[in-house]
Amino acid sequence: SSAASDVYKRQVINGIHRAGFSGNQHYDITFRLIMCVLRDRSVESAMEMLELAKSHKESIAAIGLDSDPIDNPPEKFDSFFQKAREIGWTIVGHACYLCPPDQIWHLLSNSKAKRIDHGINCLKDPKLVKHLKETRIPLTVCPVSDLKLGPYKSLVEHPIQEILSNGIVASVNSDDPAYLGGYVTDVLLMVVTALGWGEDQVITVVKNSIESAFVTDQERDRLNDLLNKAISDTKDQVKSG
Repeated sequence: SSAASDVYKRQVINGIHRAGFSGNQHYDITFRLIMCVLRDRSVESAMEMLELAKSHKESIAAIGLDSDPIDNPPEKFDSFFQKAREIGWTIVGHACYLCPPDQIWHLLSNSKAKRIDHGINCLKDPKLVKHLKETRIPLTVCPVSDLKLGPYKSLVEHPIQEILSNGIVASVNSDDPAYLGGYVTDVLLMVVTALGWGEDQVITVVKNSIESAFVTDQERDRLNDLLNKAISDTKDQVKSG
């Protein structure tokens, strides 16, 4: 029944939130939940999820899209995103390797996305690259996901370095680690090995991650302080070694 389904969804949201809170308490892991609706389902089902999410607004940092973009462009969900913005949520736009630049433009201009998931096809549109650089709209790039699902035969072919070289605020992310393999640290290490990254590139993507995060300014300052301390401690260890 619909009521039973709602109870189950509430249990899932509450369970994830409790796990995140526990991680924060015991391991100092910053936790925010983003609710993504499946773009291969109806707008009506997305609206139902939005109504359910309203009672968990304090637990959900943003609203986004997910799943197969074929025949499911972002404009299909314009009314959904408008409603989410009216409620007060930040919007995240999903634009995997199958999404052309015009879909990224739509997510930015119409959906008012504050961050783009994946977004690697921005490189096909110089004006979009310039816009992303100037506005500092971040991309959460998932190289291993693109390797497993996309057109690349190796991480050496992945455009993450070109994206960064264009001055775009891009970070390295894990996507679905249990399904695609590799949690975020594993993915970063794989990219470092494949592309021969040094300290500067690693620091750049970590700083970009902090800038991209949906956290308070106070929390962002704390994370940057932790990063700067780690950088300083590492340099001191190298000197003493």
